[in-house]
Amino acid sequence: MKRDILIVTAISLGVCFAAFGQFPPLKGGKGVTLEELANLDALVTVVLKNSNAVDKNLRVVEVTPEYISFSAENGERLSYRCSDIKEIQIQEGQELVRRWKPAEGVGLMPAQQQALARAIERAKELFQNTNDNQTVKLDAAVLLGVAGEENDKNTARTYVKELHGANDLGVAMLAGYRLYLLGESEAVKKEVLDEALNSGNREIANNAVTLAGLLQYRNAENILYRRLRDRRADVAAAAMKALARLGNRDILPAALASLSERNPEKGEAAVFVLSTLGDAQTIDEVKMLLRTAEGTTRFRAARVLSALKAPEGDQILRDEIMELPTLQIEAALVLAKQSDVKAMRILRERLLRRYDEIESTLLLRARMAASLIAGGDRTAVPALQGLLRSEMSSVQKMVCRLVVELGNRSMVTIIQPSLENKDPEVAVAAAQAALASVNPEFRKRLVSWWQ
Repeated sequence: MKRDILIVTAISLGVCFAAFGQFPPLKGGKGVTLEELANLDALVTVVLKNSNAVDKNLRVVEVTPEYISFSAENGERLSYRCSDIKEIQIQEGQELVRRWKPAEGVGLMPAQQQALARAIERAKELFQNTNDNQTVKLDAAVLLGVAGEENDKNTARTYVKELHGANDLGVAMLAGYRLYLLGESEAVKKEVLDEALNSGNREIANNAVTLAGLLQYRNAENILYRRLRDRRADVAAAAMKALARLGNRDILPAALASLSERNPEKGEAAVFVLSTLGDAQTIDEVKMLLRTAEGTTRFRAARVLSALKAPEGDQILRDEIMELPTLQIEAALVLAKQSDVKAMRILRERLLRRYDEIESTLLLRARMAASLIAGGDRTAVPALQGLLRSEMSSVQKMVCRLVVELGNRSMVTIIQPSLENKDPEVAVAAAQAALASVNPEFRKRLVSWWQ
């Protein structure tokens, strides 16, 4: 008899093991155990006691002293008590191939496992065959370095490290932050980072500033302060966020003042800093700012309060900002992630409207669908999935990025078709999304870099 079994505590498991004593007999497989079957791509048949009823074409996904869980062909998870099973038969005519099992991949459905396995295969193809796009090759190397087979993993990591020692400073920095994504921060050469921090090339310098913050590189603090005063908004914004990552609270007054910046980069950097470092005093100071703040400044201040768990933040977003036509959707994007009913209704209604196939509209639709999904509305998944069929690579890459940010393993399968995209940048973005969905540490590093 099929049953849904609740996972019991470790103490209960010990009691159950004493009560039931043994696992059911396993027929076939040349000595393989039930526990090993949970990591093999093998089909089994379950024969039940008393009735001798059989259940075929199942895969073992979890083994406990009390029950064994299986995955059916349709993805349904079934559980049987050990005491109800007469025997488990490994079906004939199949090889016992060990399934690719990523970190944090326990409990994935077969379709999800298949998508993840293909993501790593695709990363290997891109790494081996891409010679005209250094960024794609490096990103593919990171994926192999995190989840590839041992030989591929070593080859990929060696490649990234060798490029980090390149004479071209731009290439060396591209490889440097991939070392961070690989979880090998200690391999980043400080002399390369120092040179990049002082580079006259704005892109190289900004990448170095961001990496210095992520690596907690305190020797960079003086130059970060100099760049904080730079007239160029992107330079100052990058330095502000890097100092926040270093835990430098001396920049809080500058960040508070930057909430009113007309430049969006500096304004968003201020929101990041205050949300990251803010405390009770910060909350009081932001509330004081709200006495005169209007429009975008008021919106940013409310977001800071919301991030710091001050109730006034959500209240202002809901009752004021969402009533402003120019900021309504942006406020709804924030609140929908918290399952706010009003915000979710606004986004659903907007998604139902007719729209033009232009990039800005499609990108906004992707963000709206992702916010609804984050808030628990699974009906928005088809909208996000449909955007992956867009002819615009920028839209497809945005959807993959949003899947990474969602961090929901159930989303893995929707990006599988994009793994086969002829555009290597889309394909590697899809592979990133697949791996990040099941590997929280990799996802955390990826999202931190994007921030």
